[in-house]
Amino acid sequence: RAPVRSGRCCGFPSAMAAETCAAVAVASGQPPQRMARVPTTRPVAPWRLPQLLPVFFCVRAAASDGRAAGAVDAAQPSVGSSLRLAFGSCNRHDKDQSYWRDIVARRPDIWVWGGDIVYADRKRPVLPPALDEGAGGEPHVRDSTYSCLGSGVVCFAAASPQRIRSFYELQKSVPEYQDMLRSVPKVLGIWDDHDMGLNDGDARYRWRAESKRMLLDFLDEPANSPRRSQPGVWMSYMTPGPAGRRIAVHLLDVRHNKDPYGMPNGDFLGEAQWAWLNATLRAARDEAAVNVVVSGLQVLRPWPRGGEVWGRFPEARRRLLETLTSSGARGLVLLSGDVHMAQLGAVRCGDTVIHELTSSGLTHSVGDFGPAAAAVAGLLLWIFP
Repeated sequence: RAPVRSGRCCGFPSAMAAETCAAVAVASGQPPQRMARVPTTRPVAPWRLPQLLPVFFCVRAAASDGRAAGAVDAAQPSVGSSLRLAFGSCNRHDKDQSYWRDIVARRPDIWVWGGDIVYADRKRPVLPPALDEGAGGEPHVRDSTYSCLGSGVVCFAAASPQRIRSFYELQKSVPEYQDMLRSVPKVLGIWDDHDMGLNDGDARYRWRAESKRMLLDFLDEPANSPRRSQPGVWMSYMTPGPAGRRIAVHLLDVRHNKDPYGMPNGDFLGEAQWAWLNATLRAARDEAAVNVVVSGLQVLRPWPRGGEVWGRFPEARRRLLETLTSSGARGLVLLSGDVHMAQLGAVRCGDTVIHELTSSGLTHSVGDFGPAAAAVAGLLLWIFP
């Protein structure tokens, strides 16, 4: 049992506390009656849970089985009804997708894509791969049509619109995914870097506008949807029901307007999205009992000097937490993905506790590389909580 780490309200590290009785289980078929219980009176340390596969997380409700998605049953005693929301991220269209059967078996009311719906970009060591045939002779420009990690250990070639479209079509044709579409009443989604088209991609990505259109087509977004014309694919969805008993789902776009890393006071959202988020959270105060905020990147975990988290832009992270806590929105829960493992954390800001559940990847995870890789990942999370 790790010691509790305390700190400033919205700073690093964050104090952890369980505001509600939360049930957590590794998503490997563990039955609900054997799930670990986190009492309301016991604080838990951030990001120290040993799960290396995605989990199901249920707030004030029953938990779930299955391997590769997260679920939130959002219901409070005064609500009078419950809603099951399943979510996941990091999905390869050409890998086994039998996990959809587990998701359908849980009968969710909403499915939420948390990003990386497909992996359209390509990678190789040292030198960036050539652009695919759909690029049409575009020049290869760093951070526009290719990116490299660090000094160039691994490089990625951006995906052309033609390649992205073909991958979405292949994903949509997967029989198990089709079964999910027929079974789940509502499907929502946001992108991250690999489905936008470039690893660690930002506003400089060459085919950003075209990729946005492909994503919205895949999600069957109506032609007159505001998402088609706004500078990004953020959105909010409010479930039906009486005022004060509804569930609001807010999806953040951390790619379309993202600044390059290294920029002082860099930002993920852009001012138009910040204005929208502030307004939509305040509008939900009297309507929603639970506010679910979806981000492709983790929010609460500090930056471990590698990978992507909101902590890469500390001021943006602080602004997000302050926007959430000052809005008066109730029942704040963060959902995130990206890291190919499951993690659970929370931060207390004054009288407000925000939980974050990370669930990824759907078709691949750290555990796929064997016990040694899982042990290394656990050690890194212990060193960089």
